[in-house]
Amino acid sequence: MLGICRSLPRRVRLLCTSEATRSSPNASTLVILSGWASSKAKTLTKYAQMYEEMGMPTKCIPLTIPELWLRPLSKKTVNTKMEEGPRPPTPPTQYLLHVFSGSSASHLSHILDKNSGSMLKGIIFDSSPVGYSLQAGLSAIEMLKRQGKMNPIAGMAIGMTGKVMNALLSDYMNRLARETWLCEQLRRVPHLYLYSKGDEVVGSDFIEEWAERQRERGVSVEAHCWQESAHVRLYQDDPEKYRKQVTDFLVKNRLIET
Repeated sequence: MLGICRSLPRRVRLLCTSEATRSSPNASTLVILSGWASSKAKTLTKYAQMYEEMGMPTKCIPLTIPELWLRPLSKKTVNTKMEEGPRPPTPPTQYLLHVFSGSSASHLSHILDKNSGSMLKGIIFDSSPVGYSLQAGLSAIEMLKRQGKMNPIAGMAIGMTGKVMNALLSDYMNRLARETWLCEQLRRVPHLYLYSKGDEVVGSDFIEEWAERQRERGVSVEAHCWQESAHVRLYQDDPEKYRKQVTDFLVKNRLIET
């Protein structure tokens, strides 16, 4: 399965199904992976493989930087890409969301609109939720530049654009993001928050605040903190811990058969 995903075009969002998935009792649960800004399809394949090894079909939806701010563009991407790829032999009867970083503030609302709320059975937040914050955006740019994943000139241009967009839209976008995080569809399902005290983009205190707010609303919440991992680096730094937390969450909430 991983080899198939790697062979696809760079910007293609895909629905991956394997022979093991087709015959699995867990094939009725579709996992929708919504990536972080500047993520690519191939960067999400390790997460997809984790689920496919449990017999669960996956759909990977990377996130571009423009989609963070332009809601019509984000909606069009979700609507289009949710329809792409081969259909699984067993039509999903429920789905699980696994969202990373800023996708919780952009793609998430459109994914919920696209899919029946009654079919949603759980959500996993990785280095998320992240609101629309100029500081968070600038920190993300600096992190990508240090990792050699962003040209300094491009980073400067994106940073300047981000300042303008932040001044014009941040209050409006943050209100919409918070409405999504507090919507009834998410209140009815269990949440898992995976985050780190070493995250420079979104502080652990912000995520813990939102996790506690959801608990106060009656949401079943689990949270697990890494100590030093950078933003969206939890899996890379400790894949065994990551897989265990995800698997335990799925088993506890009867999202997979063991």
